[in-house]
Amino acid sequence: MSVGTARHLLRSEPPMIAIRYRYSSQRALLNVIRQLANELRVPLICMGTREAREALLSDPQLVRRFEGFELPRWQRGEEFYGLVNTLLRTLPLRRPSRLGTKGFDQVLVRADGITANIFTLMTALAVAAIRSGQEEITTADIRRSDVLAAPLDANRSS
Repeated sequence: MSVGTARHLLRSEPPMIAIRYRYSSQRALLNVIRQLANELRVPLICMGTREAREALLSDPQLVRRFEGFELPRWQRGEEFYGLVNTLLRTLPLRRPSRLGTKGFDQVLVRADGITANIFTLMTALAVAAIRSGQEEITTADIRRSDVLAAPLDANRSS
């Protein structure tokens, strides 16, 4: 007999829950999350900014269902290089992308060590590489990219 597990991931695009919606709209969205948790009967994983976490935890029922924690910012080192190399291998590019230390450092600085920013940057770079016909990401591409050029205040939490 095989036992499967299911999880559903809800990701708040900055600053969806906290800023874009008025209080009544925010309450309606939190109600939907509560209903999903009740109906699906599987663990829900919610990701978002600090503001989204605060909005989620403002609901007394959801406070009991979710444990909040922050991911630390990525630091230069083997784990970070492994993350970026894994992303580079999984992106749908025809040519392999090989970044040196300078390229990794530029990704880390541009993304401010925030996981979501790293994924946003690498995805945008892959799209640009495909559109240009280059089909690979280079250190020069990272340097020239305007993706995440200005830090997003709403995305400052990990």
